[in-house]
Amino acid sequence: MPINLKLQRLWRRLFATGGHGVHSPFAFELLTRVVEERKAVYGAYRVLEEAFHKGSSSLFALPLGQLFYRLIAHYPTQEVLLFGDAPLYLKEQVPILQKAICSCPLAHPYGPYSREDCFVLGYGFDRQRIEELLENRQAAILLIPTYANPSIKRDVLRIFSSCSTGIRIDLPTAQLLVLTPRLLKKHYKSTL
Repeated sequence: MPINLKLQRLWRRLFATGGHGVHSPFAFELLTRVVEERKAVYGAYRVLEEAFHKGSSSLFALPLGQLFYRLIAHYPTQEVLLFGDAPLYLKEQVPILQKAICSCPLAHPYGPYSREDCFVLGYGFDRQRIEELLENRQAAILLIPTYANPSIKRDVLRIFSSCSTGIRIDLPTAQLLVLTPRLLKKHYKSTL
């Protein structure tokens, strides 16, 4: 067994929550049914994988792209933002991402959600845009990859420390921020 696989299994055993200790229904569903979902197979995965194999060089980009698709599929979305550091294969798949958008929270397939739960979903890091979302108190879910530039994690921690509400989930290769005034401020770890 390769050493990399052994380390990944050890990481999962040490930090996997499996939903234990999560008392918020929103956070529990986010962790167990979206972030740590390994069995679901979406039709868009095949197209994302084909695009990934054509042009991406990082092994971490595909699982994060699939997670981003699951976020779009599971939560009512009013807008999808792909910032400058989003992988090219994901930018090319914007039409597939747009098809998964359901902007009506009450009629959402995984809902119904309340009207306040229509999110802006973002992939990548753009400090100015994130600060605008915070100023406008706009509900947002941001997947910020940190594998290529670990210093981004410090910036994310600074931004999150200035928030009074929301959820931050540490992933081995990214940070997941859920910015909404309806959630108490919490921090979780996951092993995606």
